[in-house]
Amino acid sequence: MSDNDGKIYADASQPATLHNGSNAIPCPTLQEAVLAWHRLPDDEREGATIVTADGRRYTAQEIVRLYHRRRVAGGALLNASPLNRFALNQPPSYLDVSFLDVPTEAAAGTAPVETTTRVVADTGGPIEISAPAQAQPPQGLGLAGTARVGAQGRATLSVTFPDKEAVTGWLKEQSDDVAVVFAARAALRVLPTITLSRWPGSVRTTTREIVLRVFRAVSTAWAVAAYPGHRRVLNDAARAALAGLSDVSAPPPVRAAVYASATASGEPGAQSRASTVIGYALDAAGSRGREAFQLLLDALATDASLLSDRFSAVTLADSRLWPSYSPPDWVSDAWTDLKLHLLSADEDWEVWTKWYEERLFGVTPDQDTEIARVTIGNELWDQEEDVVNAHIKELLEEREIFRDAVSNEPDNPPDANAIPPQASAASQFVVDSEGRIDLVAHPPLANAMQRALYGEVRYKALAISQLGHNQLAEMSGPISRFLAAAPEHIEDVSIPSFWSRGNTLRSRLKAHDTAAASADPTDPAKLSASVAEAVRDLLDTYNVFIIGDPTGRELDQVRLGPQERDEANAVLNLSVTISEAVRETDDLATPLAVEALTEQVEAARGAPSGVDGDQAVDLSRKTTGNLVVELLRFAQTKITAEVALAFKEYRSGVYRGFGTMTAVALGSVPVLAFVVANAQTLTMFVEQTFHNPTLVKIIEIIATVVGAY
Repeated sequence: MSDNDGKIYADASQPATLHNGSNAIPCPTLQEAVLAWHRLPDDEREGATIVTADGRRYTAQEIVRLYHRRRVAGGALLNASPLNRFALNQPPSYLDVSFLDVPTEAAAGTAPVETTTRVVADTGGPIEISAPAQAQPPQGLGLAGTARVGAQGRATLSVTFPDKEAVTGWLKEQSDDVAVVFAARAALRVLPTITLSRWPGSVRTTTREIVLRVFRAVSTAWAVAAYPGHRRVLNDAARAALAGLSDVSAPPPVRAAVYASATASGEPGAQSRASTVIGYALDAAGSRGREAFQLLLDALATDASLLSDRFSAVTLADSRLWPSYSPPDWVSDAWTDLKLHLLSADEDWEVWTKWYEERLFGVTPDQDTEIARVTIGNELWDQEEDVVNAHIKELLEEREIFRDAVSNEPDNPPDANAIPPQASAASQFVVDSEGRIDLVAHPPLANAMQRALYGEVRYKALAISQLGHNQLAEMSGPISRFLAAAPEHIEDVSIPSFWSRGNTLRSRLKAHDTAAASADPTDPAKLSASVAEAVRDLLDTYNVFIIGDPTGRELDQVRLGPQERDEANAVLNLSVTISEAVRETDDLATPLAVEALTEQVEAARGAPSGVDGDQAVDLSRKTTGNLVVELLRFAQTKITAEVALAFKEYRSGVYRGFGTMTAVALGSVPVLAFVVANAQTLTMFVEQTFHNPTLVKIIEIIATVVGAY
């Protein structure tokens, strides 16, 4: 519905879906959908639309004109203020709560309507009480007016907190996500009350070093709340941020920051730590007077009301800190004093004063930059304030250069779907829960016929092994390895390894036949007649078993032409190099994976000419290819999903935006470290084996970005 002034009125509390290209993002309210639309990159926002539960679709041109309309007493409609955070060219406002339990305007002459207010008692259980709702004039979306407290009166919200105990009782029933955002915002609200003075009852003084550590702690806690997709690395950063802040005699705003970071550490007990944050924050506010204490309680109640009305913790993290349009006077005055003191030190404190003011007014920052900021390594945080701040300033400047350089370029990272699947007729690999390359179980067909044949093969191999080394001579090792690949139960067999070791027996028997036909009786390849016939009998049964297995049959059917043979032999040299590197890299692969790769590569390396040799070389190429494919698939996923790597950033050459996070979270991952260390060999291998430019690009990105640290 639109009025003559161009405003479009809609019910902000109804569900809506944000459509961005092929992605549909369901949102619990139209308000959240609008906020999500604002977070889209500029080039995506123009084409995105929002569809509400009543079927109305809003284009970009209409979204910026959306205003909230709510129903009032008697069924009439009341037009409120803009749904858009950036409408009217004002700083982004606090999230609208006018459609929660805020009383609506009563018709003239009607009695106040009784509304229900939810209060949390000491037990943590809800108590329903009735309270008269006051008549309200029309107010803007955002809490300016509707939820101003103190002299301007209070709005009735779905949660109220009369005291600290009510807050902590409510927190006991909340999730860890809620505890983290609640703690972070409480600590941020009282951060300006830090003064560079002596601590009460202590000889210590709040120094700029302490202030820097406080900024680190609260920024990390806030990042954990704002970026749940990076929770693992940010939890680690939150734990690290506690360094240097253990003194229990520190003033309340400092202790609030400490416990906010502890709440965000991912350790059990987040609700209890968040309650401690609230206690310290209220102490800090109370030091500024009773009104400041009450203002903080009301701000906490507003947060709780929003969360109780289906707003996510992430959305709340991006909201401005105070319900009123401007922060309370006691906050503004304290912040002005602290800010001027910091800036006068000429230590690049702008990187923090600007950051805090963005949190104060709810400005959505660049995610990569914020994660990079809080994941800087301890070795840098332990430096002087000017060194740390200079590093952050450089990081911010590089991000700005990057945005300018690529703002008009499409974001086209390598398509993970272009990574080929692993070859079926070869050993296959997977990254296990510990991040190591492991061998995938690949059992043979196990019907009644195959079971009988397998039992016969194993029986004959055992009989040959009992002849002893003196009789078996050069066949002793191959027979032992063949038996090692032939466990008692057929389900435990890996058909590629079993085939490879059987193929080695074929090659050795052919070498015997060649030696037997020669005139040299000392040829070491020559076996005794009894051993040769026993091995021949074993292989006759083995060959029937292999033909009866789909994978074995595929392996047996490989035939290479002259050109293919040359290409396979060229790749074999690279396979040998990769195999040796895998064997020498600690914690990269399990013993089974190393054994399968090494054995098949070595079998190909020493294979004679002919069909058996071609098949060994081809298996080696496929198995090595499978290992490389799994390495790159895991590396691509690790880079893009866990660190949100932007391909544009790679192209523009700006890597430091990832900060120490890349070094800590990625550089220490064995798979990624292996790709970096062997990038040249891997590139040559994928060029010759797959002829796939996407694989080459993935290796290049990993080697450049991770290798930069």
